[in-house]
Amino acid sequence: MQVLKEEIRDKILQIAAQEFLEKGFQSSSTREIAARVNISKGNLYNYFSSKENLFNALLSAFYQEFNSFLKQLWAHETGENFTLENVEWMARTVAEFIQEHRQEFILIMDKSEGTKYAGFKKETITMLQNHFEKNLKAIYKSRSGSETSIMQIIATNFLEALLSISKNCLNNDQVIDNLELYLKYHIQGVTQFY
Repeated sequence: MQVLKEEIRDKILQIAAQEFLEKGFQSSSTREIAARVNISKGNLYNYFSSKENLFNALLSAFYQEFNSFLKQLWAHETGENFTLENVEWMARTVAEFIQEHRQEFILIMDKSEGTKYAGFKKETITMLQNHFEKNLKAIYKSRSGSETSIMQIIATNFLEALLSISKNCLNNDQVIDNLELYLKYHIQGVTQFY
């Protein structure tokens, strides 16, 4: 009977994360992951029964944590006045979360095609869209409700900006600076830059 070793399991997860980040779930192979870990493919399956199981091991805890984080982040009063301090707090909070979970965020949002998480990005955009629409309706009660298209665009742009910052910023200071600028723009509009 094969004795499973924690350090091998951890190395499999580390190498699998790199492989999935480089190639995405669909283009990654367990054969390549096993070779990079320096174990047989059969031995890899002693630790993880499938490529899907391996991907899920990387993301299941993050999936729950990210959903909780978003609910907490958006739990403010409708129409709340966003002061500069509020924007800076939100930027730091989001930046710290993304910095801590950068790999998982990129994997779930951009590399999960072919997994049970493939629709998560769209679900997140819909959740953001609904949040924005709820706030818009509360603030502007006379609105016709025809703003769904623009709210979907704003929500998509918001999430894509977070993803781009996650992929392209090299350190926490860059993440915070870029998120702060983006959130200021997002919340206060483009006029602040003129």
